[in-house]
Amino acid sequence: MSADLREIVQEEANFLALNCQTNSNNYGFNIINRQYQRADSFSLDQTEMSLSTGKKIFDESLELEQLANTLFAKYGWFTRGGSETIGFTKGHSPCFCDSLEKEAIDTVGAGDAFCATASLAATKGLPIELATLVGQIAGAQAVRIVGNSDCITKVKFMKSLEALLNL
Repeated sequence: MSADLREIVQEEANFLALNCQTNSNNYGFNIINRQYQRADSFSLDQTEMSLSTGKKIFDESLELEQLANTLFAKYGWFTRGGSETIGFTKGHSPCFCDSLEKEAIDTVGAGDAFCATASLAATKGLPIELATLVGQIAGAQAVRIVGNSDCITKVKFMKSLEALLNL
């Protein structure tokens, strides 16, 4: 995305959810706090957070809160793959949600699924704990799909949510 387009999006978006992914093609160039000055919500993994902080080792909760403040974001997530996700929203303690799937088949698209679903919850102002949980459900379903060969459906999502609520 060009600088001009990023500026327009930041100025015009009613709700701006960011997922600034780092991969082998853009390593070191798609750093969230160098590309954006505002977000309503965002989600980063270990590498992306490390690049945004400039540190290999850091206090995840503290850096997540500081990044949210820098971006004026109400919601922020730090995903740690198969272990946990930390969620942050202003005025609350960070929430921690363990991974819901321990046997990943393929992680392609899991961060996208998490970010999209958690951000939808954020647009509705849901509590950080619930927004993080729905993101985790989507991510857990995504790691059971090879590549992008299938999608997460509302029916599958609701069945997973119902099963968790009945534990």
